[in-house]
Amino acid sequence: MQHLKEREYYDRTGVRFIKPFFDSHSARESCYGVYIKNNKVLMVQSVRSEKWEFPGGGKEIKEDNMHCLKREFYEETGHKISSLRRKEPFYINEANFLSDDLVKYFKSKQFYYLIKSCEKKVDKPSDTENEIKNLQWLNLTNIHHYPLKPISVVILNKLGHCFV
Repeated sequence: MQHLKEREYYDRTGVRFIKPFFDSHSARESCYGVYIKNNKVLMVQSVRSEKWEFPGGGKEIKEDNMHCLKREFYEETGHKISSLRRKEPFYINEANFLSDDLVKYFKSKQFYYLIKSCEKKVDKPSDTENEIKNLQWLNLTNIHHYPLKPISVVILNKLGHCFV
């Protein structure tokens, strides 16, 4: 018998859903970039949510983490990643995710990487019309005034930027 907790899924806005027993789920891996520069962090706001999050997204078939991270970060920000602080993920999160646009349940594994540097931004992000409505450098001193996704708060806390 499946426990209720195992059937709890959350959409992009944090709304909780209980997956029906007869619905299946798929595995989904995604990669996100945490880019902090001059006491600011680069974050995005999805067209489906008011909450700020780190740029990134799902892996394509047979895509490795590095390629996914670089592709998604570039698509959402227009920045090409030059180097990472380390090759391994800084943080790995596992979550039950309901994709509201696909109406599909996912067992999600999210990899968060610390970006050391990017090439100078030259391009307009390609995902701005369909997926991203805002891209902004948020000052870490007053970031607690912004609505952040819960996982974004977890990541920033682990980096030593504490929030109430």
